[in-house]
Amino acid sequence: MCSRRRATARRSSCPGRRWADGAGAKGSSGRRDGGGRRGRGTGGAEGRAGRLRGGSRPAFFVPSITRSSGLKSACHGRSSPRPSHCQWASLRSSHRWSAGDRQVFPGGRSTAVAWVETDAGGYRVALDGEGRVACRNAAGRDLKSLPSKLGDDRVVVQLKQLAEWLAAHERGCLEDVERWMVRSLPVPAAVLTAVWPDEAWQGVLKDLVVTAVDGSVAGFLRGADAERGLGLVDLDGDTVRLTDGEVLIPHPVLLEDLDELREFAVELGVSQRVQQLYREVWHRPADGSAGTEVTTYAGGRYRELRELVGRCNRLGCRVRGGSAVQSVTEGGRTVEARVWVGDYYEYDACETGALSWAGSDGRALPLTEVGPVAWSEGMRMAAALYAGRTIQGEEAA
Repeated sequence: MCSRRRATARRSSCPGRRWADGAGAKGSSGRRDGGGRRGRGTGGAEGRAGRLRGGSRPAFFVPSITRSSGLKSACHGRSSPRPSHCQWASLRSSHRWSAGDRQVFPGGRSTAVAWVETDAGGYRVALDGEGRVACRNAAGRDLKSLPSKLGDDRVVVQLKQLAEWLAAHERGCLEDVERWMVRSLPVPAAVLTAVWPDEAWQGVLKDLVVTAVDGSVAGFLRGADAERGLGLVDLDGDTVRLTDGEVLIPHPVLLEDLDELREFAVELGVSQRVQQLYREVWHRPADGSAGTEVTTYAGGRYRELRELVGRCNRLGCRVRGGSAVQSVTEGGRTVEARVWVGDYYEYDACETGALSWAGSDGRALPLTEVGPVAWSEGMRMAAALYAGRTIQGEEAA
């Protein structure tokens, strides 16, 4: 980390205080738009808006916005697009909801809940913080498990369906954002501001490293507003406003300050749902390796082919024609990384083969034509398959 950034980091051991040390928010051009001077016609309010309030929450913090008050009660404050009006209309209108309170569920997680009466009478149910159906009897005592007679209750079935939809929605958000990152394609800022109120999207997007398309501004995403733009915290600990029409969620192999960002993320206690900063990266050798194959992770022996195929499935790799394949779109071109796994009988022993890349026409690409993202993702897949090999006297990883 450069001396100026280290000096900034030493201002305080508290991350919230470090952000507060900034004189104000900076625009995408690097100019401070408040704090050090009085805002025009605002008496300095615009400058104060660029600082943290309370020492831990950025001034551009966006509170949760729920699109359906009835759905918010069923989700216990989790804002999410309404899945189907017809499907949940009865759950919202034909049942009496108890006043929301704070409930501590098994595991120590405290969350705001709203209980709804079941058709069986005397029982109230709600979704807990883990997406499971919790039950309370007529005396108000929380039950450890759901009574068997409520298994087919209409309200219970609807809550279970709602929990399944929310879980699928969160998985979809995670997959979409990871796809944006791997492809490193420009993302309209309007899309990020539109989905930010949804807590499922916000949980995936928050604290990701976002940059301008030209790479001039980079920071951890902490807020999104249609009028003020995206709120970032840069390596200097300052609040930065990015108002460009398009932004990037770059693959970590493309980040020049990756080591500094990782160090700063540890200091701030940043946790990312999408593996970006802590994703394993491999850089292509600068000497320009000749040939079309990499044998670094070849020769990983498995006792049975089905073990290797199962590991491919767990890693999200497809198996086609005896090879584990992973497609990467980079620079408008789709490249497919391939590792030979075998097409034998599923109980036969096998071993991982060499890694190669192929274009859309199926032709093997010279290593010099493989882009940095395709190289890193291909090596990541090959290393993960090799790590699961069977070591003599041990089970597969």
